Amino acid sequence: MEYQCLICNKKFLGRGYRKYCSSSCSRKAKNNYSLKFYYSHKEQHNRRVMDWQKRNKDKVKIIMKRYYSKPENRERVRRYARKRFQTLRLKALIHYSTNPPQCACCGEQHIEFLALDHIEGKGTQHRNQIKDNMWNWVTRNKYPEGFRVLCHNCNSSIGFYGYCPHQKLKN
Repeated sequence: MEYQCLICNKKFLGRGYRKYCSSSCSRKAKNNYSLKFYYSHKEQHNRRVMDWQKRNKDKVKIIMKRYYSKPENRERVRRYARKRFQTLRLKALIHYSTNPPQCACCGEQHIEFLALDHIEGKGTQHRNQIKDNMWNWVTRNKYPEGFRVLCHNCNSSIGFYGYCPHQKLKN
């Protein structure tokens, strides 16, 4: 009797109990089911994993050490971290400025030259207090007030001299 594979829709000869034309299609179906199950129970799964990690800190440390000891994994983690950092930074710059982001003082638009500035000053004290990456902190705290986007030149000038030369030129 002729049947149709549920994965690739290829026709094949077989008995009534077979749903797939090959073992590879059978594996794909099993993986699809596993993924559907995972996504429908994602919170429960993540909670179980976090609980296990809290109970087995020594095992987690060994597993992570083994994982990071492989050069290809180290590079993968670095790429992911770099991309995540750039994404967080760009979202924060867009939130506190315009799209595309620009310096509030001189209008510089090169993203590489832009920085987040504490409007009231005291940025060093704030960074020491939060003990975290500024971009992570700003994102985690839902972009609080009191920040603006300046280029590094304007930010440094305001920090060192208390004013920006661009503001003097405008006045």
